[in-house]
Amino acid sequence: MRLLYRAAKRPFKRGDLRTKAWAAILPPAVAQDDPLWRERCRQYWQRQERLYGVRLSDFGMFLDPVEGVVVTFATVLDVLPGERTTDHDQVPVTA
Repeated sequence: MRLLYRAAKRPFKRGDLRTKAWAAILPPAVAQDDPLWRERCRQYWQRQERLYGVRLSDFGMFLDPVEGVVVTFATVLDVLPGERTTDHDQVPVTA
């Protein structure tokens, strides 16, 4: 079976810290463990694992309602063997 993943603009390496930030309109009293954002972050990192062929640590999340930013981060635990392609049409989003 041929394993095909998307090639990342910045290749994944074991030990890398990866981050993602969203500018959002957050209610002033949003909790740091807001379940809606926690689920969105979890889904984001799971999708990254599938698309890029990596295994990531449990993610962390920080919400800043003053600045209206949600930041999430995870560490690369392992890069799975397989071929990487820049033709993203070859790798389905639901891979």
